[in-house]
Amino acid sequence: MALLSWITDEQLKLALEKLINAVKKGKMKAEKDFSRNVIDPFAATFTMSLLELSYVQWKHTELHRQAEKSLTNAVGGFHQNVLGCIKGWEDLQTSNQVDLVNHEHKIIAEIKNKYNTLNAGGTVALYKRLSELVNNKSSCFKGYTAYYVTIIPGTPDGVDTIFAPSDNATGEHCTLDEKIRVIDGVRFYALASGSPSAFSDLYKALHQVLHVFNIRHLSDEDKAFLQDLFFKAFVPQQ
Repeated sequence: MALLSWITDEQLKLALEKLINAVKKGKMKAEKDFSRNVIDPFAATFTMSLLELSYVQWKHTELHRQAEKSLTNAVGGFHQNVLGCIKGWEDLQTSNQVDLVNHEHKIIAEIKNKYNTLNAGGTVALYKRLSELVNNKSSCFKGYTAYYVTIIPGTPDGVDTIFAPSDNATGEHCTLDEKIRVIDGVRFYALASGSPSAFSDLYKALHQVLHVFNIRHLSDEDKAFLQDLFFKAFVPQQ
């Protein structure tokens, strides 16, 4: 029996394999470039002194920090890959337009891993790009609804509303447009798959698949900690 009803096990494994390979490349690049990069000696001094780290410990921490940047980017790509496997959805890869499209339901989507991935200028630029795509008469996405997907929302209450960021250049919010929306991962996975529990089901499935790749085994204590993180990030508190 398939782990998920809306994509195959092979599709899920392939998405995970892409993420793992991206992280490995990022780690290798961090190690290769370590001696070439300009390191802030002030930050290194304060880190080693105040956090009581030896040089070896500091170097390990710094390499880990740099590699984690690749992981953060790869997680967003993972969600894009998974969502693009759902029937009716297409992953546009690096088309420079948007990440996902569903022509049947006339939806386009831009996927970001976290609500604060973009700064204020970035959100305004995204709004303008999405507005151009769904409102311009010459656009192949004219009349579609555009979603700015923030997989991890700012609060566990989540979001599904009109996307109208504040434009610092004008001091005003962008024009309200029902066809340009911002939505969290829980709600968008449900929208894309038709399954209300799709997001939590995916999270559970990960723990059943990751062992296939011979990576670190998570203890029961680890899993309990991670489940608590999931609960705090996505389940509204009473």
